[in-house]
Amino acid sequence: MASKSKRKGTRFENEIVKCLNENGFESVRSWGSNGKSLGFEEDVDIVVKDFGGIKDFKIQAKIRAALPKYLEMGSCDAVVIREDRQVPKVLIPLMDLIGILENK
Repeated sequence: MASKSKRKGTRFENEIVKCLNENGFESVRSWGSNGKSLGFEEDVDIVVKDFGGIKDFKIQAKIRAALPKYLEMGSCDAVVIREDRQVPKVLIPLMDLIGILENK
């Protein structure tokens, strides 16, 4: 039997796939959370066939008991983060992203 952590991750990945599919974005979870099962790199958990014009949009899903306080959105719509000398990354609610892509 898979560990509690593995089961939690699988449930989260399935939740994301269900949400995307219910909102018209054809997506699939990689078997065993290993992107190689879909022909991608190992770290790919989910692939969306066409995500707002981006073909084979790859998602790495992470679930934690609690996120760091500095990632809290407060009254903002997004949080932009960047590691030193790396590209900025944006944290927004999944449904907000789906709404943006549907209305583009």
